[in-house]
Amino acid sequence: MSPRRILLLLSPIFLNLMGAKTERPASAIQAEIINVSYIPDVTVSTDNDSLEFDCQTFFKDPSFGTLIETHNLYLPELKKWRRLIAKHANELARFLKTFPETEYFSEEAIGNAFETQFEFDERRQNMDVFKPWTNRWSGKWSNGKTQYHIWDKTRAWNGQWIQPITQSEAEFADKENLREMMLNNRVDLAINVYSSENGITGWVSKRQHGRLEIPCIGYLLNDTTMIWVTQKQKPNGLFTKNTRWCFFLESIDSGSNASRYSIYGQTVVIDNGKVILKSAERGKHFGTYYSDIIWTEVF
Repeated sequence: MSPRRILLLLSPIFLNLMGAKTERPASAIQAEIINVSYIPDVTVSTDNDSLEFDCQTFFKDPSFGTLIETHNLYLPELKKWRRLIAKHANELARFLKTFPETEYFSEEAIGNAFETQFEFDERRQNMDVFKPWTNRWSGKWSNGKTQYHIWDKTRAWNGQWIQPITQSEAEFADKENLREMMLNNRVDLAINVYSSENGITGWVSKRQHGRLEIPCIGYLLNDTTMIWVTQKQKPNGLFTKNTRWCFFLESIDSGSNASRYSIYGQTVVIDNGKVILKSAERGKHFGTYYSDIIWTEVF
């Protein structure tokens, strides 16, 4: 076969025509994400049954559809994150064992979670992955500010299980006041996502203290304990190299009268093949939230 013919067969145009997948450049994905509006200006007609309509209105507010769209555009990057975390699984497991409330998990178990992120599939139905967190939560974060979080029920959409979340320092944000709070930058929106192809992922879009986008990947240690790995990014810099990673250990303890939701986070640097820990980061990010209500759907 001639060199010219080989080049033709390997060209992106030929591969696309044959149905092969080619990785899109970061600049193209970045441009699409920047163009996604947090609060859509267009009201979608309720008699439209297209997939686009489902995405925009599935959670009773089109802004959650925006988060889903943004998250899905970024999924190829989150797969790269998983490969990086798996590469440093042993070092990161030792790091996580310094967190509070990890006495019930061995270093080996945490390392295995980083390397085999989908192992919980057989233990839980997909729709139940986030069920222990489904509630209204309030409590103080380590900066002294009271937080009001709603983790709503998980829904299936287009091969994904998606849980909509609102986070506010003002009050609970639900279908009665969500639009007003968004317009006044008094609430952050988030989604937790599970799919068999990508495992646990998520996205937080912050507005209360300036705009930040926070992609996430997650690892389930048991039914009520999860590790989230995140990065804080500027909207126009989602693909800028960032060596700082935030690890959060989140757990639920349900008693007879109330539930407790504990979070502890710490930043670590992963750069040039090394994991760099800084003692000054310890004890800076933590919170305990409580809920004692019977859950009802809010969106």
